[in-house]
Amino acid sequence: MKTIVTISLLAIGSLGFAQKRDDKDLQKHKNGKEVFRAIPEENKAKPEYDLSAYLRNNPQYPNVAYEAGIQGKVVVEFIIDKDGSVDSVRVLRGKELGGGLPEEAVRVVANMPPWKPATQNGYIVKSYMTLPIDFKLNVSSSPDRI
Repeated sequence: MKTIVTISLLAIGSLGFAQKRDDKDLQKHKNGKEVFRAIPEENKAKPEYDLSAYLRNNPQYPNVAYEAGIQGKVVVEFIIDKDGSVDSVRVLRGKELGGGLPEEAVRVVANMPPWKPATQNGYIVKSYMTLPIDFKLNVSSSPDRI
C-alpha cells in the first residue's frame, strides 16, 4: 500500500514539473501575446517556398545606395504568426548602412509569402525569426537588383 501511495505521489509531483514552461523561451509581444524564441529545430517556422530564390529575386537595390557604392548585411527580426504571416519586421543590425538598404530589407521581409508556423508542445505558436540579407554590388548588376 505504501508503494502505491509513493508512486502516486511521485507521478502527481512530476506532472507539475512537466507542465511548467521555461519563461526565457518566450516573450510578451507589444500586444501582450506570447511569442516563442527558443523552439526545437524540427518545430521551427519554415518557409513553404525557396527562400534563397525569393531573396535573390525580390530586393531592389536602392538607387541612393547603388550610386554611393553602399553594400553590406542587414539583419532583420520578425514574427511568424500562427497563420504563417509575417508580422512586426524590424532591423537588428545594419541600420548604419543607410542608403535605403535597411528599409528595403524590411520591405522584402514584410512582403514574403506565408510560412509554415512553428509548433510548441503540439500547438501552433507565434515565433521570432532572424534573417540576414546581404546587399552586394556586382559590376554587372543593375540598380534595381542585387
